[in-house]
Amino acid sequence: MARIEWYASLYQNKEGRIILPAMMIEAALVNGAKKHKLGQQAKAGLFVESHTLLEFEGCELTVDALWERGENILTVACNIQRNKVMRTRFIAEEWAANVTVTYDDGLFNAARVIDVMEVVGLQVGVGTWRPRHGRFDTEPAG
Repeated sequence: MARIEWYASLYQNKEGRIILPAMMIEAALVNGAKKHKLGQQAKAGLFVESHTLLEFEGCELTVDALWERGENILTVACNIQRNKVMRTRFIAEEWAANVTVTYDDGLFNAARVIDVMEVVGLQVGVGTWRPRHGRFDTEPAG
């Protein structure tokens, strides 16, 4: 069962590489913008138009090879209706992703988008079991 849950926790592109879906990043942006009371503006004015490759040690391996090596597996006891249930998910301790955020310049400017991304990285995170997992540092492009 753990293996099935682990496989189900992955998002992959057609080549089998692990990705962060655009919708997941956009949802994180909205949650980060809410910290600045800009949630509705973020829904209307921040866009991630394509999925992003997740870069981590072993990202070139197949998902079967990742499972077999055992370094990207996290199993945690969770409370489900007052019962302890073990849940298994993919994890990458050190990871990177190059995300392109497009914005409506009538609602945002580049500095505000960077502010929102920094809040997402520090307080919100992406993926499962956030914010404990899925937090990141923001490095704006050139």
